Amino acid sequence: MVPGHNGDVFCYVDLARHLGMEQPLFALQAPGLEPDQTPLPTIEEIAGLFARDLVAAQPQGPYLLAGYCLGGSIAFELAQQLTAKGHQISLLMLLGSACPTALAPHYRAQSVVRNVAGRFLRHGSALGKRRPSEWSQYLRERAAERRADRARERDDPFRLRLLETTVEAFKVYRPKTATFAIHMLMPNDQPDALLEDRPLDWGLFTTDFTVAYGPADGDMNTMLLEPHVSLFARLLERKLEETASPRAIAVDRAGSY
Repeated sequence: MVPGHNGDVFCYVDLARHLGMEQPLFALQAPGLEPDQTPLPTIEEIAGLFARDLVAAQPQGPYLLAGYCLGGSIAFELAQQLTAKGHQISLLMLLGSACPTALAPHYRAQSVVRNVAGRFLRHGSALGKRRPSEWSQYLRERAAERRADRARERDDPFRLRLLETTVEAFKVYRPKTATFAIHMLMPNDQPDALLEDRPLDWGLFTTDFTVAYGPADGDMNTMLLEPHVSLFARLLERKLEETASPRAIAVDRAGSY
């Protein structure tokens, strides 16, 4: 599994706990978080390093790969490079991963409106499930989470450097059509038209694209945390079972795009 653009592999700790010992999970750490390391400047170079590491640890596939947030582009390129070398990719799973198509001028012009509208719907849905007396606490908790995330990035200059380098690499990455299946785990079920990062556009790069959705009040910051992570662990397990047993049928609103 490839972490998000800040390189934090510990984002997968809760997910690994829910998957249990029967399903090992390996996180891939890009260089750049140590003083003697320099971040790799392109998605292709990061994926190439991961491909060499994977083949060294497990010379033959099939491989089950995943990527969170902007790490989805790295996981996609990793799958492409392994496929080019003759390895089999059973599944690429993306966790709310932005698609580079979101950077097209047409979508950039509307991104602010989509972002505000999406947050309004998501938080409005979450508040609707709570008593009015609980609204202020919910909003304080969400604001505190955002402040904590930003503080961690500011306080760690190496993480901030890796974050900025990965974001710039994502901006110039151009994915090509793939031959492997892609399964998208969406953090919530908000309308597709309001998705700022165009995650469902990954379906344009494969003929086998399926989607499963998280809760209405989920978002990218909470999908790998309690209490939502338990749901995504179940969705991931079911997709892995389906991949291992082609006749199995996925549920939970999963479908083709």
